[in-house]
Amino acid sequence: MSRLRVGVIGAGIAGCSVALALARRGVAVTILERRQPAAGASGASAGMLVPQYEAQRSSELLSLALGARAVWPAFAERLESLSGRSLHFRVAGMLVANRSESEHAAAIAAVEWQRAEGLEAEVLEPRAAGELQPGLGEAISWLWLPDSAQIEAQALGPALGRAVEATGCDLRVGVEARGILARSGRVAGVRTTGGPLELDAVVVAGGSWSPEVTGLPRRLPVRPVRGQMLLCRIGPVPLRRLVADHAGRYLVPRADGTALAGSTMEEAGFEERVTPAGLETIREAVTRLAPALATAERLDAWSGLRPVTEDGLPILGPDPELAGLHYATGY
Repeated sequence: MSRLRVGVIGAGIAGCSVALALARRGVAVTILERRQPAAGASGASAGMLVPQYEAQRSSELLSLALGARAVWPAFAERLESLSGRSLHFRVAGMLVANRSESEHAAAIAAVEWQRAEGLEAEVLEPRAAGELQPGLGEAISWLWLPDSAQIEAQALGPALGRAVEATGCDLRVGVEARGILARSGRVAGVRTTGGPLELDAVVVAGGSWSPEVTGLPRRLPVRPVRGQMLLCRIGPVPLRRLVADHAGRYLVPRADGTALAGSTMEEAGFEERVTPAGLETIREAVTRLAPALATAERLDAWSGLRPVTEDGLPILGPDPELAGLHYATGY
């Protein structure tokens, strides 16, 4: 009996995770990537694993995100073993600034429902937060999420590329998927810039570019939202924890003593340009989080395109009309 042939469109964290899982089950996997592994949102991100920070209430999405965070230690270990590269996974917790009475009240409410769900969360006075992370800016209180974790996202791309190849996947870099080929109500393959590819099933995991694939039986409600990032040297006070506010600005410590500062949410289409205005917005916000960063040395800057859906939920699973077509995008 011949092996099942599956094509994965996109080599970000979504596509490569799918490919690794399929390869483990003996499936013949071909990954089509127009640029490099994790060259999009996956590699441009801050690497924060913080589902509690983003959650407004208990939901199926939160359960999914918490489950994903729970398997990250084993997943990171497997990636490191297959690739020979460290992802610098660690659990160091996250502090979120409550600067107004409304934010303070919301944090107290968040702690209440999260504890009811069996999660660790606490509201700290500024002095207690300062013991966890010296050099913090002014705030009424701080939301402390001790189970928050992180990886070094910029190490993820090379690790994913090596890992999928180590498991026998056929990673085709520079080959773009143009359209889905179908026959008699089911997937027959993919039309690519390198010619047609016959397949038994296809997983669309192209991030912001997923809707660009032709031949899909429905419109994918995914659009790009630009986020800019700043890499800086933080100076004499080391950053030990993830630090954030309630406006989506954050600081992420890295293993080499530098820090990532982010981010913006910009409707800029597919333009990945870094802008002075965007970086200044980030600099001002993170300086409030940690005033010592006012004189921090800028080392690098970049941007990425988040694949955002209309309802904020990921698109996961099989297409209801075209057999053999699956989605892993929009998150």
